[in-house]
Amino acid sequence: MNIPTPKNKNYCATVVALQDIYSLEGMDNARGARVFGNQVIVSKSSQIGDIGLFFPVETALDEEFLIQNGLLREKYGKDDQPPQKGFFDPSGRVKAIKMRGHKSEGFWCPISFLGYLGDYNIPVLTDLDEIDDHIICRKYVAKRNPTSLRQHQPRAARAEDRILEGQFRFHYDTANLRRNAHVLTPNKEVIITEKLHGTSICFGKLLTERPLKWTERLAKRLGIKVDDKTYELVWSSRRVIKGVGEPMGNKQHFYKTDLWGEVAREEGPKIPDSYTIYGEIVGYTPDGAEIQKCYTYGCLPGKHKLFVYRVTSTGLDGSVIELTWGQMTEFCERHGLETVPFRSKGRVSRITGLESATGDQYVEALEHMFVGGDCRYNPGIPAEGVVVRIDHLHTSEAYKIKNFDFLLLESKQADKGVVDIESEESVDAGSGEVL
Repeated sequence: MNIPTPKNKNYCATVVALQDIYSLEGMDNARGARVFGNQVIVSKSSQIGDIGLFFPVETALDEEFLIQNGLLREKYGKDDQPPQKGFFDPSGRVKAIKMRGHKSEGFWCPISFLGYLGDYNIPVLTDLDEIDDHIICRKYVAKRNPTSLRQHQPRAARAEDRILEGQFRFHYDTANLRRNAHVLTPNKEVIITEKLHGTSICFGKLLTERPLKWTERLAKRLGIKVDDKTYELVWSSRRVIKGVGEPMGNKQHFYKTDLWGEVAREEGPKIPDSYTIYGEIVGYTPDGAEIQKCYTYGCLPGKHKLFVYRVTSTGLDGSVIELTWGQMTEFCERHGLETVPFRSKGRVSRITGLESATGDQYVEALEHMFVGGDCRYNPGIPAEGVVVRIDHLHTSEAYKIKNFDFLLLESKQADKGVVDIESEESVDAGSGEVL
């Protein structure tokens, strides 16, 4: 049995054993279970120790998995399929919902649901999204709206090919803190910041191959030393390099307006050579569309804001030094940039008031203290959540906790066909694969 590394560890299945099962008021035929701090609804027959698959919210179960296990709603079944008596539509999307007032924050099913693939003796805590070339799940991405997209055309020469090896790095995926509660220990120093609902940008002054004039190319062939490297502005969305050099002349993007190039043009001149800025753009695109529906963060139509959450410096050899939170805030103040909103900093035990607790207990305490309520910029709209950052000597790690009310809203908007600009844009135009 071949189980490759999941394409996105935040949206894959995990083999787990149920450890905490309890009754739910008003639900005689179902029970609640706690998996990675998430409440899931399981059948009344489920027992402690039962091994199964946990799928987080906004994961999409593959059609084959749905059909083989009868998970589609009856109306989607066909004569040549096993009987369908489930509650999924063909998208297979795992939603955040409330059932009779009880949270459902994921989907759990017995490991026997893999029986159609043969042997399913898989170790507990294994993450997976494929088995032997059979897709089990993927991150859910709504279908594209063709009217919102610019036609993707092949390019004769890719500007990003001029970026020297090791100079550019996309931001790492922010892991779910509930699934990584073990990182929280009493003396661990953490920084807690607000998680903003916009679209990611990365831009920096990085080493590239300088386009040479014909005289310089000739000189180089004659053995004359020519300086063929230069620092240039490089900018990208979360998973797609958008351009190198002058943003305003670049048209290599999927949307009607180049939001990322616009921000790079505005903010790029502020930063020194070798530095890379990672941040969140909120508000509106230049043509007046909301970057994320309802989440405008006080911006006027057609305007946007940049909030920085990470800064790195890249050496000539490709080595990367990451600025600590303190260094980053000083850097941003010095260069006219704004950081993501700060919530708290210190030892986990001091912040939570719990001198000795498990990782799960610390996560629960942080969630109670900092997660929930309305977005400070958009009253009546739930805040997305927080990010817990841990700094090391030259690196950092970051973990997110999302607000359940935000997940509910996100699910409802997806039901209405509202497309997440970042998720949609991260789909490779050629393969349709979520990056």
